[in-house]
Amino acid sequence: MEEVGEMKKYIEKEHKSYFFILKCKKCGSMQVSYSHASTRVKCRVCGNLLLEPTGGKAKLVGAEIVKILE
Repeated sequence: MEEVGEMKKYIEKEHKSYFFILKCKKCGSMQVSYSHASTRVKCRVCGNLLLEPTGGKAKLVGAEIVKILE
């Protein structure tokens, strides 16, 4: 029965990753991305690099976070 309790604790943990809306610093367009993106994220309009992968949370390069989505 202890395994069931441990599993519940694991499932109920709050996640540290999230989706957010980014605003490109170059052209001002907005797009949705993931906080732990594993590939480079570029702006769909101007091609500016927005996020750089780091192996964990992605690093903001040419963007700013407008809103964190739940």
